[in-house]
Amino acid sequence: MDWYRGQSRFTDPGAQSSWLDGVPRDLAPDLDVPFLRGLPYARHTLVLDLAALTKPEMILWDLWGDLDDAPVLAPDAVARADELAEVMADADLEQPRVLSEAEDLRVPPVIRSVTPPGPLPVEVVLR
Repeated sequence: MDWYRGQSRFTDPGAQSSWLDGVPRDLAPDLDVPFLRGLPYARHTLVLDLAALTKPEMILWDLWGDLDDAPVLAPDAVARADELAEVMADADLEQPRVLSEAEDLRVPPVIRSVTPPGPLPVEVVLR
């Protein structure tokens, strides 16, 4: 997956698939967690990176805001990921801090976590 500034978006022909040119592009190919593949995984990682820059320490399985475990992203979620990637690539620390306060990105006091092998999310109280 590559970020193309001229196109202001991520470009990955295999984004909705777990295979690209016959090579697996998954976190763990044998792990049956659909949102840990392709574009949903890239977006989730961007949000986790934003949280890390603003100090909350989250883990891969954590979900909050509009993060979910859907295997395919809606067009508005793809656009939001593009916006977040651009800010993260070019920003000083102030821009990510401001962005981390947005309703869809802010880490709330209670999150959901889908730690494998459990298939159902559990609520986790952070503060």
